[in-house]
Amino acid sequence: MLKDLGQIEDAEKNALNAHRERAKEIVLHIGQLEVQKARLLGQLGEVETRSQEIAQQALSRLGVASGTPFNITADGKVQIVESEQGAQ
Repeated sequence: MLKDLGQIEDAEKNALNAHRERAKEIVLHIGQLEVQKARLLGQLGEVETRSQEIAQQALSRLGVASGTPFNITADGKVQIVESEQGAQ
């Protein structure tokens, strides 16, 4: 059971209500940012998938075996990691 002890001042009540409202706005904004984040992550996944497709097409055209470790530089040079035995 709750017992009334008195009343807070109007300034205190107004400040508390304003802070509660601001907290609600912040939570809403965080929710919107989470949705935006999810959409951006989806777009990132699509970009990465397409990049891998382009790289695999290029590697196939160059005769690089599937599963071979590789690097493609910004200027378009394809580098593969050779095994110790293959380098001799």
